[in-house]
Amino acid sequence: MGMKGRVAGSGSLAIRRAIAGGLVLLLLAVGASGLYAHGRNTDEVVLYVNDEPVTRQEFTLYMQDTIAQVAAEFHQKYEAEASGDFWTTAYNGRTPLAELKERTISKIVSAKVEQIQARSYGIIEDIGYRAFQKALKDENERRAKAVRQGEAVYGPVRFGEREYASYLQGAMEEKLQQVLWEEKLRAPEEQLQSYYEKIKDTFYHLGYELETEEVFCESPGDLQGAMEVLEQAMARAAGGESLRVIVEDENRRLQNPLVYRSQLLGSRSASKEDSRSAKLEETALQYKAGELSPIFQLEQEIGFIRVGGINNLGYQPFSSVKDGVIQHYVQERLQNLLKQLEQEANVRIEAKALDETLGALAK
Repeated sequence: MGMKGRVAGSGSLAIRRAIAGGLVLLLLAVGASGLYAHGRNTDEVVLYVNDEPVTRQEFTLYMQDTIAQVAAEFHQKYEAEASGDFWTTAYNGRTPLAELKERTISKIVSAKVEQIQARSYGIIEDIGYRAFQKALKDENERRAKAVRQGEAVYGPVRFGEREYASYLQGAMEEKLQQVLWEEKLRAPEEQLQSYYEKIKDTFYHLGYELETEEVFCESPGDLQGAMEVLEQAMARAAGGESLRVIVEDENRRLQNPLVYRSQLLGSRSASKEDSRSAKLEETALQYKAGELSPIFQLEQEIGFIRVGGINNLGYQPFSSVKDGVIQHYVQERLQNLLKQLEQEANVRIEAKALDETLGALAK
């Protein structure tokens, strides 16, 4: 009865928090729409990144991607409620508005330095917000025309601003990587092979094959009794007895018999498509050949395993993954370059315009 009471209370609390979280998001939507409802000039510049202007409307676009994230974090960490002063209330010395401002500016700086790089290589001509809006209008008209003519349209029929900004950024990054490889970052074969050695554990390892023996009690009704039997079986196994023989002995006197299995886990088995085998493999990889695991729960079963042979399957050869290595190589160097440019960027804030933009959320 006590357990049921606690579960019910927990559920009620979860429901209340979910409702409060929904109210936070509703408040945010109202606040964001308020940015355009107070008679502000949407073309007014709120900051410059390396002398590139960022208008109020462009700032708002980037901010909208951050609003829900910041609100959710403050709601979860401090149980901040969706009250009218949510954005300006300090939690542990920090207001959500200050956090939102900092993250939005950081996101804009990141985007602008990348756009400036793309422009320097002729990938994009105009990185201003009006050019973005025109490109969005043209793309939506092109897609609408294609639909009317019965042509295939990949992706949405009509882009919103946020979706189109993300779409453009992805396409721009892909093109920038290609151009940088061709004009600046092309590396000799030996350098790529050296880079392959650096990243092969993360991207090109073929995994392991593990011989395992397992002893489990399926859906034990008497948990304490099952644990006692399993502990006894483990003690015998630690003494070197065969797990198969142990299970056969124990099952002669048990109502809920133990199950013995012997199987091969790993990349060449079907374990990746079988959640039970995948979890079993994850556990087995924590132990050396010949070791017994502690008793643990696996889905509706409890039991233990003994790890047999462990076969390291090695790596995909460089020759077969060279294109992927190049892609990772260029991506890493581009990200390092952009990070450096972000750190060196000259950000000049028009304080009055920016404060008015952010202040709309607090009204």
